[in-house]
Amino acid sequence: MKNELESQNQQTPQPRPFWKRSWVPIGLGILIMALLLIIIFWPESIAPGKPVFIRDVYIVLDPSGSMLEKRDSKLDPRSSTKTDLEEAKKFVTERILPLLGPGDQVFCYNIGPGFVESDNRVFGEKQIPGAPENLLNPKLADKVPAKDVNAVWQQARDVINGDWATRVNGVSGPVGGKPGSNYIEAFSYIVARLKTHNQRSQKNQRPREQWLIVIGDLIQSPEPNPFRPPEPEPEDGEAFKGIQVRLFYPYRVNKETKIRPDDLKKFWGEYFSKRGAAEFLMAPLDDLTQAISPSPVPDGSGRK
Repeated sequence: MKNELESQNQQTPQPRPFWKRSWVPIGLGILIMALLLIIIFWPESIAPGKPVFIRDVYIVLDPSGSMLEKRDSKLDPRSSTKTDLEEAKKFVTERILPLLGPGDQVFCYNIGPGFVESDNRVFGEKQIPGAPENLLNPKLADKVPAKDVNAVWQQARDVINGDWATRVNGVSGPVGGKPGSNYIEAFSYIVARLKTHNQRSQKNQRPREQWLIVIGDLIQSPEPNPFRPPEPEPEDGEAFKGIQVRLFYPYRVNKETKIRPDDLKKFWGEYFSKRGAAEFLMAPLDDLTQAISPSPVPDGSGRK
């Protein structure tokens, strides 16, 4: 009997240790591979980076008397606005401001009989934040936390849709109540600003896009006689080099029109080309040409 029990005990297989079972190496291999894939492909978060400015945008709006003439709604059913100034303000709030974003430095000025920065400024004191540097790098943009992207865009939109839109809509008539629309004086000031910003850009080694967008009837006052633009000063031969110039105007041709659109296009085309502008466009207010390209800063809307 004893021998039989010993024989049975010898024949009963003993369980193998856990680490020697056949499926363990396979399972460990799969687990290690999964961890490696997570490490490789998991989107690593990075800091947004320092704020930088990438575009200088100058908006010039003409609220002079010639833009305030009432329209006859029966003869001009184009829109619900009553004057060319209302149309011009609508152009700014609906076709320019929505395309701006973080990293844009934007200044808006009125045209008047002369130019005094503090008198002619519509907005510019309150600026939007710079664009986080890493958002501008396609390889890093997706790694910037969504909360940081949303925060910088919210700050920008608060200023654009709040302070700036309110100030544009508040423009109601000639600067200081005085007649006149001296576009050339306003452009001379902007040339001075551009020179300053270009010097800063060279120091920071970050070139900026630069835009000049003008909305008005484009009639220079006092009117030059003969009707030709003044010659540039020697130092201003390249004043608008690299600047994208966009002029938008209310198209007017009738028996009372002294200066026709073709005359204006020739006048301002010569003015800007003699000052180095290669990117020049002049179009009616209802033209569908884009006033400015959309902000290049990702707003995170495509993220899941």
